Amino acid sequence: MVFPLSAFSQECKVKKTKDPFSQENKISTGFKSLGNMRMTIDADKKEINFLFTLNNTGTSKCFDDASTLTMILEDGKTKLNFKNTGTMNCEGFFQFTMRNTPVTQSYLQKLTTKKVKTIRFTQNKVQADYTLTEEFKQTLLDLSICMAKEAKTLLN
Repeated sequence: MVFPLSAFSQECKVKKTKDPFSQENKISTGFKSLGNMRMTIDADKKEINFLFTLNNTGTSKCFDDASTLTMILEDGKTKLNFKNTGTMNCEGFFQFTMRNTPVTQSYLQKLTTKKVKTIRFTQNKVQADYTLTEEFKQTLLDLSICMAKEAKTLLN
């Protein structure tokens, strides 16, 4: 019973850096593949930033401040909606942020307890759905758990 916990603790590796301008500590999961997209979760003492990059999939990769991302959890009923907080681009970059607080934000808490089944990007009423394999569902869950725990260490 102890083995699964110790196996996960070895997987929770973050890269620690200092911001070159503010000299504040930052942590990052580094980019991980989720099939037709890659993602990284970065955190500093103020916020936790999720960044997705879409590979060349034939769908529009242009995002602006009206673009949204919806994560549909495995129960099929729970949906988490996020607005793009990144800059307008056509390179397939979509990002959203959450505040880094001593108590885990409710959306991040949901990402640490339930697997994401589908990620839907919406731009100008055009939707692109990405259904995650079991492996990618687990990767996203593990990264969320790791960052929810590690981001709190930056608050001191």
